[in-house]
Amino acid sequence: DKVFNNLGLLFLAFALLWGYFTFAEHLTVWYGHEHSEITVLNNRLYGPFGWVFWTMVVTNVVIPLAILPFPKGRKPLGTAIVGLGVLVGMWIERFLIVVGTLRFPRLDFNVGSYSPTWVEMGILIGSVGLFLFLYFAFVQTTPIVSIWEVREGYHLQVKARKQALAASREEPHV
Repeated sequence: DKVFNNLGLLFLAFALLWGYFTFAEHLTVWYGHEHSEITVLNNRLYGPFGWVFWTMVVTNVVIPLAILPFPKGRKPLGTAIVGLGVLVGMWIERFLIVVGTLRFPRLDFNVGSYSPTWVEMGILIGSVGLFLFLYFAFVQTTPIVSIWEVREGYHLQVKARKQALAASREEPHV
């Protein structure tokens, strides 16, 4: 519980930081009001990429802020839900950085528009699959729980056994 509580607090802090930095980035683009950057910003907020952008904001900020401020939300289930949401949100952010920006070129002439090909989508899916394979292979060969936590648990167990033994010696046997 202690580990998940701290992990949830870390997630909460990073969600707040990410939300602030995203807001600051879009605020400077809006304030600068350069035509090519405003086009990208408007299409990201309200245009064809609007639903993708707002999904990213929900998964990276709204869901963590709805679950993690409460102690019950910082249990394994709540932390796992937030972690999966942030994972999806970060992939969406990378998609918006590449595809959303390349879709609206900033040059004075138009070379063409960009949309991902089946090869690029295959590379994306393959990289996710490779990461999952390496992660699960690592989990199978290396313990997730650190040694000091196991040692601390051992010491607590020995202490509890000594207390139970001392209590049983104090009780009169009939």
